[in-house]
Amino acid sequence: MEKEQLLSYVGSKIQYTRNALLIVFLLLMSLNLNAQQEKRGKYLNGGKIETKDDTTICIDGNSTPIDVYRKGAKGKKKRWIITDADNNILALPKAPPFDFEDAGAGVCKIWSISYWWYVRNLKKGKNLSKLRGWYDLSNPIEVIRNQPKGGTLTGGPFEYTVGDGIADNIPEGAITLEGNAGSNSQWVVTDSEGNILGLPPSPYVVDFDGAGAGTCLVWHLSFDGDLEGAAMGNNASDLVGCYSLSNPIKVVRNSVIADGGTLTGGPFEYCVGDGAADNIPEGAITLEGNTGSNSQWVVTDSEGNILGLPPSPYVVDFDGAGAGTCLVWHLSFNGELEGAVMGNNASDIVGDYDLSNPIEVIRNQPKGGTLTGGPFEYTVGDGIADNIPEGAITLEGNAGSNSQWVVTDSEGNILGLPPSPYVVDFDGAGAGTCLVWHLSFDGDLEGAAMGNNASDLVGCYSLSNPIKVVRKNKVDPICDVNGGYLKAGGLYLFCQGDGVDDFATGIELKTNVGSNSQWVVTDVEGNILGLPPTPEAVNFEGAGPGVCLIWHLSFDTIYGVEEGNNVFINLSGCYDLSNPIPIFRFPYDSGFCDLITYANRHENEIVKISMYPNPAKNNLNIDLSGIKDEDVTVKIYNYSSLEVYNQSINLKSKRDKSIDVNVSKLPQGLYLVSITNKDNSIKAIKRLLVE
Repeated sequence: MEKEQLLSYVGSKIQYTRNALLIVFLLLMSLNLNAQQEKRGKYLNGGKIETKDDTTICIDGNSTPIDVYRKGAKGKKKRWIITDADNNILALPKAPPFDFEDAGAGVCKIWSISYWWYVRNLKKGKNLSKLRGWYDLSNPIEVIRNQPKGGTLTGGPFEYTVGDGIADNIPEGAITLEGNAGSNSQWVVTDSEGNILGLPPSPYVVDFDGAGAGTCLVWHLSFDGDLEGAAMGNNASDLVGCYSLSNPIKVVRNSVIADGGTLTGGPFEYCVGDGAADNIPEGAITLEGNTGSNSQWVVTDSEGNILGLPPSPYVVDFDGAGAGTCLVWHLSFNGELEGAVMGNNASDIVGDYDLSNPIEVIRNQPKGGTLTGGPFEYTVGDGIADNIPEGAITLEGNAGSNSQWVVTDSEGNILGLPPSPYVVDFDGAGAGTCLVWHLSFDGDLEGAAMGNNASDLVGCYSLSNPIKVVRKNKVDPICDVNGGYLKAGGLYLFCQGDGVDDFATGIELKTNVGSNSQWVVTDVEGNILGLPPTPEAVNFEGAGPGVCLIWHLSFDTIYGVEEGNNVFINLSGCYDLSNPIPIFRFPYDSGFCDLITYANRHENEIVKISMYPNPAKNNLNIDLSGIKDEDVTVKIYNYSSLEVYNQSINLKSKRDKSIDVNVSKLPQGLYLVSITNKDNSIKAIKRLLVE
């Protein structure tokens, strides 16, 4: 008995000890759990996600990415999650913006998750409720994806004879619509160009009899939300909103009798061959009374031979057609038409057709002709008549209703308008050079008067090539001066208004000859802006945007060197100008100033490239073989820092490391050519002169 009591006593002590240990364990676990929860609240937070983009998007083939911002998120790792409306994981994208264009219609959610180490079931196909681990989710952003479908129309095409007073409706049920989707639906009738003619409740209520001859299209329109532009007179391509159009069903409306109609307007008269477009002004021809299921404009010569079949008379540029007369017609026809092709005669057309009356277009093209003879050289001022011998100048190839001989100075200023070049006595004209031209013109001509410049003539005219007449004094003084050659110290590219002094340093003068010397600053037209003692003395910071030129002037005697005069017109005496050095001054707020700053800071990284010819007139070749980057962009800027050319080039895929640039349409003047890589860093920069 004592043994059993002893065992019972020992057993009770053991049980007591176990219970005490369990209590201590649970207490420690509770303390640890509280610590973890406290740590979790301090170091783990899914955060808040926001977006400034519209979360109701249209799936229409145009990407509409949604950018999302994450705030207040805490955790060792963070990821983005896309789920469906039921929180099933659809994707785990790396980072916003998110593009749902390929997702189709529906609703999805964007989440952000923060976690430590690892989260189980964080994979596509799993539901967020199955996630296990130490993590926290942000708020969701719901994205509604609308994808209307205009559907597929079957039926037709339908063809009616209109204008006979009999209703022309599409039979009920003759058009079948399938596969459409969208919260809103509308039937649309347009012409063949997509211009909206009507918005009927169904295609069967439309009576096409009063619409006149032509072709129209019936469409089904599905859309979600608001829709703009669905109004008569607008074009279906101008609709704005989340919409989709079905395929069209064609409705052909034939008139009873083809009538080419009546044209009013003109006749039109143009001066062709001068490079200026000669188009009939929009709306200058009125067409009335035409009927027929099909319509075509026709241009013929005066004999009716077809020269063109334009979509309208206003797109025809008659400038390249040469001199002559052509006729503009309107052609209406039903059904098939044969013979309406260039080279045929309009009388050879076969079919149910009718031509309107013609409108006459007169094309004048005077030609000044080609002069041969000379040059002629005379010693003037000796009292002996200096006339060009009769017949010493030959004129060929001239054309025009009017003709005139013109004598100008070397700058084109008109000195005389003689009846022939042989009646002019150059003896009293003084030393210099003048030019003899032949002028042909049609119609009225303005500006052909002494004192005007030949470049100021206004009218339909053409000048021949000039014949030079050199007039030398009996005794010519020797003038042995040389303005020298200027070598620039680099490209002078300055930003105006940035508060930084802009000095043109490093200009070297070589081979100049003359007893006197002067530095000259002009604009690009040659007008004198300043006469500094040296180029370095000029601070261009306050000059404003533009281009100016620095010259060196050598002279023994000179007249007219003062601000406001022109170095090409107003100087006289024994003098000579050097080559000019251009100074480019760009507006401070232009993007080119950033390129200038980069180029100045990375001068050692600029690559030397070859670019020829320079000056350029038509084509410019740029050799890029010295640049190693795979992708570069070639840009050309004018002196106002406006970009006039931009071309991206992959040098890796281009066997020939050079490009040809057509500069023939650029105005004459100075330009800058820059080559940048894909990081927008300048690789090369060159100066370009377009003649």
